[in-house]
Amino acid sequence: VDIDHSLSKSYRGGLTYAFAPKPKNIRPLQKNKWLAKYKSLMLVRDFNFNTAPSQLSFSTNIDREYSESLNRDITASDIYIQPTYEKTFNMSRLYNFKYDLTKSLSMDFNADNESRILEPEGAIDTQEKRDSIERSFFNGGTNISYRHGTNVNYDIPIQKIPFLNFMTANARYSTNYDWLRAPFLHDSTTINSMGEHITNSIGNTIQNAKTLQLNGQLNMTTVY
Repeated sequence: VDIDHSLSKSYRGGLTYAFAPKPKNIRPLQKNKWLAKYKSLMLVRDFNFNTAPSQLSFSTNIDREYSESLNRDITASDIYIQPTYEKTFNMSRLYNFKYDLTKSLSMDFNADNESRILEPEGAIDTQEKRDSIERSFFNGGTNISYRHGTNVNYDIPIQKIPFLNFMTANARYSTNYDWLRAPFLHDSTTINSMGEHITNSIGNTIQNAKTLQLNGQLNMTTVY
């Protein structure tokens, strides 16, 4: 047998929180009799807002793989063979937020963060190494990627203006942001004047974009 021992462990876990209330829509001017007399003031009378967001959620997922193997010396020649270790410890966090500020104006935000829990080299066989992993875990690990997106939608109430009631319009504004860490392979370590080890990265990649979209429709049946 060429293998002295082989060990493989997998750990997975997750936590999710979701809050999805049914917010109350407030229309403070709806019952105003004076405003109800004039169609030209319909836009004012229909003013409304929601008291709370419609969705708020958070989730995190943990994925750890640990394997250790040691080849057996079959040459009968006192060769010292070191064990081989393979370790990955990843954490992902997802955020979602949605708020319909009014019946015609809504926004949503979502974010995705990926991080890595860095482990000491070799076997995790000392309390110091275990403490190092624990500190890294509760600090959220080292971020390797982050992205978020925001969307704002507005149904422009132009049709509530009497002489424009044959028109509808919609506006949408979107933004995206992406951040990507440089590979750990390209990191270098230096020692400062205090004797501390400082990790230097070659840099990160950042991208962002925004989009503005306007749509309009004419209902000629209403005109005639």
